[in-house]
Amino acid sequence: MGRLLNSLIFVGMIVVGRCDDPHCCVSSQFSSRIRIETASAAVGREPRIDYNDFFMDYDRDMKIEKISGTLTKDVGGSTESTVNYTVINDYQHGKSYNFGNFFGYAYCNVSQINVNDMNPGCVPKSFNLTGTFRLGSGSDSAKINVFEGMEGNVQRTVVTTANECNPISMASHGALDDGSYIKENMFYINFVQNSTFPAGTFTIPDNCKTAG
Repeated sequence: MGRLLNSLIFVGMIVVGRCDDPHCCVSSQFSSRIRIETASAAVGREPRIDYNDFFMDYDRDMKIEKISGTLTKDVGGSTESTVNYTVINDYQHGKSYNFGNFFGYAYCNVSQINVNDMNPGCVPKSFNLTGTFRLGSGSDSAKINVFEGMEGNVQRTVVTTANECNPISMASHGALDDGSYIKENMFYINFVQNSTFPAGTFTIPDNCKTAG
């Protein structure tokens, strides 16, 4: 399951931004369903498409996030595979827990993460506001902002509501450090700010407590 864990590293970065004086930020607690569609072309390999559908609970005050979903790799390809997963990133203690059940076997992989790497959930000031429009009509309408900017060699377009900074989508394309090229679309569904989480949401399974 180690390769799965590596493929999930980007999940925790779903809201762009590590910056001072941002355009806007989401609340300290949120929950959302998220879909990521990624097309990638690595050097010397055939292009591939991956789908990642998951639910995320995020608590910046507790410095923790939980991601549960389904990852489908190489969609339509000869090596297509699907796996369900749950990951808890505990930034306060610097540990990431990837756990679940694999053919009846309860597993847990524990890895170290940087306590300073938790995403603050902001649109960086370095991004440019490139457009504003209204979605819907009358009292049901919402003002929408579009931001564009670079992170390394990757161009990102972030769409949010203007008043609440609710993320709607993020489109990315560009070259990664390993020379591969990606094009990625991310969609936020039923994004809820100021969420309250049921007891046990961020509880680490017992088998994880002895795994790392």
